[in-house]
Amino acid sequence: MTDTPHINHAAIERHLDLLFGREATGFVCLRGIGEKGTAREGVFREDLFLEPAKLGWDKFVSAVIFHATRWGQHDVATFIVPCTLKDSRGTAENCDRFRTICADFDTGDTDAKLAFAEQHFGQPALVVLSGGTTEDGKPKRHAYWQVDDVTVAEVVAIRDAIAKKVGADIQFGLGVDGNPYGRAHQPIRVAGSI
Repeated sequence: MTDTPHINHAAIERHLDLLFGREATGFVCLRGIGEKGTAREGVFREDLFLEPAKLGWDKFVSAVIFHATRWGQHDVATFIVPCTLKDSRGTAENCDRFRTICADFDTGDTDAKLAFAEQHFGQPALVVLSGGTTEDGKPKRHAYWQVDDVTVAEVVAIRDAIAKKVGADIQFGLGVDGNPYGRAHQPIRVAGSI
């Protein structure tokens, strides 16, 4: 496949490799959501469940690129639940294995917020310009830190702590008190897509 306008195949593959790894087992939830500010916002949502181990890595990546291209042509954004799932349902309780901790910096001075996070959590494995700028004129960003052997509840707790301490999007955190899985299933825009 070659790049189509606004779709960066190499960036998509790098993002998928970081999130799932080439030996991923289980399901991956790819989600098309009507893009903010378009006629599709709030009226279009399509969930697809892919099994990288059954498809093979190259076919998995090609499927994600195909749907990102298809959706992008119709004002639909491409999102992904950033972990493997136990079954073909994109719910918090169904989340199985995370390889990253993600923080979404989409308000205020994202330069300062990211610098603070790096000072306390180390250099992220990947930082993605997620599109648009904040009210302060700073680029919106997603930052990913790699982790090993971390439970779903621990991932959610860490994401919640980052969001509260640094000022990232709290949708990646606990959501409500007493729910250890919180917003574990919160989707994130696929790097390299529109």
